[in-house]
Amino acid sequence: MFRPDREPRGEDPLLLVKITIFVAAAGIAVVGMALERQWIIVAAILLLAVAFLLRFVRPRAEDSAPDAEPADEPPADADRPPDHPPADQAPLIRNDRNNH
Repeated sequence: MFRPDREPRGEDPLLLVKITIFVAAAGIAVVGMALERQWIIVAAILLLAVAFLLRFVRPRAEDSAPDAEPADEPPADADRPPDHPPADQAPLIRNDRNNH
């Protein structure tokens, strides 16, 4: 059974590129349909395929980031509690107003 990963992925640095290619391909496809030119429509479909294939491209993680902390030292805010506890540890909120 297919079970998608629910871990946060962070920001996608290629998102703007994907959106730009999609919008351009959609515009080119509309122009191709309006002019009834098959080759323009095929070009738009190829651009859409490129945008789709970019979904599977993962940017390389930089191994030597200049602002990264050494692995043997804990982060500076390690002693500070997180702003939001994980969902499985969050306290339950009870509504006792209706129980009177």
